[in-house]
Amino acid sequence: KEYTAMGIPFIMSHNDPAFGDVSKLKFIYKCSPNEAPISMIDIINWYDNLDVTTYAEERAYALKNFTWDSIFNKIIK
Repeated sequence: KEYTAMGIPFIMSHNDPAFGDVSKLKFIYKCSPNEAPISMIDIINWYDNLDVTTYAEERAYALKNFTWDSIFNKIIK
């Protein structure tokens, strides 16, 4: 969540309900949660193919989902 707030794309191996369907979030590279090797070429290609709007979209996602206001609004509702 901290990387998302800072607009830093990252690699994730676990399922985090805070992110929902990770396949729809281009700022997250999803890999298997096991000891299988990860293709560095795939990671480099993923990162190289991120466009300049990705960082703003990631930051907007964090503001919508991870601020105290958004968290408490979900609890109150």
